[in-house]
Amino acid sequence: MTPAKFAIPPVLKALRARLLAPAILGRLSTPPLTDTARPAAMPTSGEYLMIGPFTEVPDDTMGATWGSNVTGAVKIVSYSRDSAPGYALCAEVIAQLHAQPLEVDGYATAWAQLELVPDAYQELVAGAPVTHFPMIFRIHVHGGA
Repeated sequence: MTPAKFAIPPVLKALRARLLAPAILGRLSTPPLTDTARPAAMPTSGEYLMIGPFTEVPDDTMGATWGSNVTGAVKIVSYSRDSAPGYALCAEVIAQLHAQPLEVDGYATAWAQLELVPDAYQELVAGAPVTHFPMIFRIHVHGGA
């Protein structure tokens, strides 16, 4: 059996690559952001996408394969007063990720699974309503024999 690997960095790379699809990127104010790579000034209009934070647990199976389950948030943040653009982007993110194989460096197989879509919620940022559309995905990665 191969020793445990830290899967979050290559999973994040694969998610960012998948979420840069033209159907998503063309509708965002900025490229996908992460909790660890935020720009100095956050967008203040339109929609943007946040990836993370993540958790990881080993998923080794009886010595035959090694891998991990990585669970993380993918969230659309919208400054629009209309919720339709945010929900449309959620649908596109789900279409790009759920039950789709991913190419994750260092792993023979990887795929994403939609775990949960909590209800959208609003907060006031500098007096402006901001709507969050969170989604939780589990990414399964396995290395092989």
